[in-house]
Amino acid sequence: LALCALVGWFSAPTAATVWRWARPSRWPRAAIMTAAVVVATYAVLAVLVRALGGGLRLEVPPIRGLLLWIVAGQCVLAFAEERYYRGLILVEIRRLAPRLGVRPRIARRWLALLASAGLFGMEHLAIHARQPEMLRQMLFAVSLGVLFGMLALVTENLHFVAGVHAWINVLLLGAAPRFVDDAGRPAPGAGTYVGLALILAFCLAAASAAIERRRRARERPTSTDVA
Repeated sequence: LALCALVGWFSAPTAATVWRWARPSRWPRAAIMTAAVVVATYAVLAVLVRALGGGLRLEVPPIRGLLLWIVAGQCVLAFAEERYYRGLILVEIRRLAPRLGVRPRIARRWLALLASAGLFGMEHLAIHARQPEMLRQMLFAVSLGVLFGMLALVTENLHFVAGVHAWINVLLLGAAPRFVDDAGRPAPGAGTYVGLALILAFCLAAASAAIERRRRARERPTSTDVA
């Protein structure tokens, strides 16, 4: 985080945008939205389990010191990665895109999204895994990078993107509560939780952006007010 803050000041416009997206005043809304994603994920799954008559039960892992350290560590790691990839990298590439000949606004966004996601995928490259597994993990990381970038552009709130990122990490580590069958086997798999969490996050992001646009429209002075 300190390195991100230091490097960011080499580009004042990018540093200003990243600070606006990550300023502390945006944290409360991000915390509420992240909590809503977590609660809604289990609520939707519980309704589906009951409707399908699967006979599953929710198993909560024991609350121990190690679990708390894992969750806290994932939160810090997710925020650091979001500040770097969806903050510094994405915003700076979008800013510099016209100098590379990419001038349309939508093209600049996609260039920044794909480039930052590609770098994010390279960081998560499992070089010791077999080739099919390595490619699968990289494709998954790149896809998440694109989706996290979209969330950042829509909400302009890195705290919320980091919250969703941390929640997905906890799910993939198996440290979150999960539905299990009578034999104690997880059902459904972590991918279902991740996919549902992302869908809910985008729904909340779209609703939040719409509310913000209406707020800005109300605050914008009309011609009558100016007169």
